[in-house]
Amino acid sequence: MQRHRGTRRAAWLHWLAVLALPLVLASCGANLSAGGAGMGRATLDVQLRYARSVGVPASMVDQLAARERHIDGQRGWFGLSDAQAMQAYQAVTAQVAQSVIDATASTSDAANTDLHALTIASQRAVAAGIIPATFADHVQTMQSAFASARLPNDYRAIDAKIVAERQLIDAMTAAANRITSFATTVEGLRHAGLPVTLESAELAQARSSYATNTTTDAYARLSAQLDAETLGLVASQTQAIPYLGSALLDDLQTRITTAQGFGENVTSAQKALS
Repeated sequence: MQRHRGTRRAAWLHWLAVLALPLVLASCGANLSAGGAGMGRATLDVQLRYARSVGVPASMVDQLAARERHIDGQRGWFGLSDAQAMQAYQAVTAQVAQSVIDATASTSDAANTDLHALTIASQRAVAAGIIPATFADHVQTMQSAFASARLPNDYRAIDAKIVAERQLIDAMTAAANRITSFATTVEGLRHAGLPVTLESAELAQARSSYATNTTTDAYARLSAQLDAETLGLVASQTQAIPYLGSALLDDLQTRITTAQGFGENVTSAQKALS
């Protein structure tokens, strides 16, 4: 009888230990919000959210958040003390602050470089008569926005606008150059005594489109259209080649090479110039 009671007692103690084990193990972990370490962790969380909101690259913020989780896992009865954990959180908080400084510097430098390029491009385009002098107002607006920017997201936003303006100028310049080249080609054919009624109409339409276009894509399409018309014109009017002049022929050869790079069939145009 005594032996049965001892067996039952042992069984009860066994199951009590099994049921209590998860509670014991849980108690070994740290309360992440407790003590000075908890305050340090709360501050770190605020700074991580701030860094993400102002535009620090997500990959960097994720790395710093992973360091926080690593510290979390080291806290507890057999891990970091409260003071040690607090110092560890503070170290990561300092790294977060530095990441904001670094991201601000890199985005500011990129925007400043693009702004300088835009300023030079706009000055050249105004001097060439490609864009009106009032375009300088656009550049001034960009400069003012850059001066007032403070955080990575600010610089990225203004840089996107700067790049878009630069792309517009480049597209307008390319289209203007193609109109000039096409006009020279048409004039060369006219002097050669060849009919250019259709080509003159196409030139007038191109100039009208240039004057009314407002987007980078529209000017890019106009350039592509003029390239195709010029190549087709040269291919169909091979007898005019000797009258076009070396400078124009060099320009046409360059445009043939460019068109070929985009996968266009330029065989007939190449034969016309050979």
